[in-house]
Amino acid sequence: VSLETWSDTAKAIASCDLVISSCTAIAHLAGGMGVQTWTIVPFVPYYLWSLPGEKTPHYDSMTLFRQSTVKNWITPFEQIAERLEEYCET
Repeated sequence: VSLETWSDTAKAIASCDLVISSCTAIAHLAGGMGVQTWTIVPFVPYYLWSLPGEKTPHYDSMTLFRQSTVKNWITPFEQIAERLEEYCET
């Protein structure tokens, strides 16, 4: 798939059941489109993710996976792996 424009990217996202991303424009686009999105968030988050918990008031379809300690990405990736296994079973 060639992703030359935002329209191309939006079409690709629209064809997905789930988008997994770090805090990038892709996560915002997918969340804004209402596509189920799992976003990996650093320990000191971007201000949009500063509220505690895994949900955000900005995008109903987004779930946040937070880094629990600085420089340690193991926890959020383990959480995503576990949730992805559950997701694939349904």
